[in-house]
Order: sequence, then structure tokens, then C-alpha cells
Amino acid sequence: MIYTFTAVTFFLMSIYLWREESQEKTRLLFVIAMVWLVLHDGLRWDVGTDWIHYYNLFIDNDNVHMGFTYSLINKIFRFFTDQYNVFLVFYAVVLYSVVGRIIYKYSPNPLMSICIYYCGMLGIMGANRQLWAMAVCLMSLYFVFEQKKWYFIGMVLFATTIHITALSFLPAYFLLNLSYQKKTVLLIVCGAFMIGLLKLVNLIPFVDYLALLDNLTSNTSTAEYVDANTDLSVSIVGSFKRVLFVYLALYVKDIVHSKEFDYFLLLYVIGCCIYLVFNGTVLQVVAGRGAMYYSVFECIVIAYMITYFPAEFFEKEVLWLFFFVFFFYLMWRDMNNYVILTGEDCFNPYKCVLFYTPI
Repeated sequence: MIYTFTAVTFFLMSIYLWREESQEKTRLLFVIAMVWLVLHDGLRWDVGTDWIHYYNLFIDNDNVHMGFTYSLINKIFRFFTDQYNVFLVFYAVVLYSVVGRIIYKYSPNPLMSICIYYCGMLGIMGANRQLWAMAVCLMSLYFVFEQKKWYFIGMVLFATTIHITALSFLPAYFLLNLSYQKKTVLLIVCGAFMIGLLKLVNLIPFVDYLALLDNLTSNTSTAEYVDANTDLSVSIVGSFKRVLFVYLALYVKDIVHSKEFDYFLLLYVIGCCIYLVFNGTVLQVVAGRGAMYYSVFECIVIAYMITYFPAEFFEKEVLWLFFFVFFFYLMWRDMNNYVILTGEDCFNPYKCVLFYTPI
């Protein structure tokens, strides 16, 4: 199975590079991993969420709800070719060039972060617009660290022309130099957990109309999957994971002494709080699509947490193994939940256009 092969290979590569501590080997294997992911996403056929929606958009380009910039790029490619995979390869190159550059620049173990990213995001492979919008928001981080506010705002506004949910990333600019105490963060996370547990969001006046507005403006299966993914066991695992990860990350915060880590941790905490507050409510959409722009930093935060955890090297390797097994489980759970909630398996079997003849 290609998904198991990819995840396990990334895991083994991360262990190997962790032991070797070679910058040249890290760069080489990281490039190989990025090329593999481009081929993985770019050469798929009838695989991934929202396939039919985005394929029809490419062929006909008459869907007004697919974002101006995304639709425009589709039109440009459609003018030159009717081969959808040509566009998908371009899409994957853009996505992984940005994601890869951010991870390579800021993660203490880039292959570990890529492995976590792959396991965590595979369940929404095919959500092209939001993943592109997320990539633009990741690019805007350069303007955050350089304190160029209007450039940052411009990048986020550009991302909204791909997917409107990118607006949720605007507050990220103002969090860079925000100092915070570990106890305060834990209290906020616990408070968010209690708000979500009691479903207090459902008591907000007119909240049902906001949910109805989202249903009227969303027409993709990813929206239906993300918004309906409120199974009790899934919610419990998701909530427990976030609370535990925040606690462990705060534990190593004083050991890391990194401005970037403190910032990424704060962004991750914001994503966790959004999930905890809105998960299982009528505004479940916010827990899924709104939190994603912050939750993506999990792959960097966890890499820091494991790398700097106060333990012997072998014990860290065992800790990473436990984390990998957990993320591997979540990866398959997300794909299986899609089958349960929608009645179709859009991930298996994986079909590569090079070895599969489209009907």
C-alpha cells in the first residue's frame, strides 16, 4: 500500500538522519521526499477528496464557488491542455515547495516533520483550494518574522481568493512577540476543552443561521466530511491528543529557548483551542477548516518536542516511534472515517495515471 510505504519510509529516513547528523544527507533525502510527494499527489487519478468537483472545474470551469484565483489558474492550464494531471503536478509542486521550504527552514528534524505532516494531512488530500490557501499563509510567515504587516495582510487576503477560510489566519501576525506563561496557556486550553464539552457554542443566538450559511456556500465533499466528522470516539481522541501535545510542548519550552518555537507553539495552541471549542457543535466547520491554518504547525512543534525532550537518544527514538504509531493510526482512521461518513472510498486503491487508463 502506497500510504503505508510512504509513511514508514519517511519515519525510517528521519531516524537515519537523526543518527547521522549530516546536513548534506538531510538535504538530499529531503529533496527526494519532496519529489516523491509531488508525484504522489500529482499523478493520482480519481483518488482523494473532492476529485469529481475539481476535475469538473478543470474541464468546464463554470463553478463560481471555487475561488477566483484557483479558477483562473485552472482556466490558464485548460487553455493549453486537457490533461488534468498536468495541472495536478503543478499544484503539487507549488504546495510542497512552500510546505517543504517552511519545514526545512524551521524544523529541527525536517524528515520527522514531513512524516507527521503526511500522516496528518493525507485524510484531506484532494482539498486543493484550502491546501493552496494554507500554503500562501505559510509563505506569509516571512513577513511576520520581518514585521512587514501590510505585506502579510496582502498575502492572507490573496489566500482568501483561493479559499475564504484563509481569513482566519490574520491574527497570526500579532502573536509573534506575545509573551505567555505556561500556566496561562494550560488554563486557556482547559477552558476551551470545557466550553467544547458543554457545547456552549450551540447556545449563541443565531448560531444556527451561521451554520446554514456555511452549508449554502460549501459544495464539496471535503466540506461534508470535515463538518460531519463529529463521531464521539473521534472527538475524544482528537481532544485528548491536543491537550496532551500542548502539555508536553510546554514542558520542553524552557529547554528549547527559540523564538520561532515559541511562536509556532502559540499558533498550534490557537488551533487546538479552536478545535476544542467548536468540535461537535453546529459550527463544526470552524473546528475543521478554520483550525487547519494553525494546526499545520503541529508537525514542527512535535519535532521540537521530541528532539529536545530531556532523555537519552535511544529513549527519544522510542518516543518518536510511539508518536509515529499514533499518527499512523490517525492517518488510517481519517481515511476510514471518510468511507463511513460518505459511503465511498476515495483513497483506496491508489490509482496512478501512468499505470491506470481513465474511463
